[in-house]
Amino acid sequence: MRSALLNLDGVESVTVDFATKTATVNGTALDGATLAKAFRGTRFSAAVKN
Repeated sequence: MRSALLNLDGVESVTVDFATKTATVNGTALDGATLAKAFRGTRFSAAVKN
């Protein structure tokens, strides 16, 4: 999952915590819809915080 997120436009870093099923994505001009789509089919849910 981490490598898939790192390949998205604007993503500079990704931290994944499998214990809490959370991922923190940092970058510039991130698209929430694109990030949420990257989580489909995983055990993670997506929520975008600005």
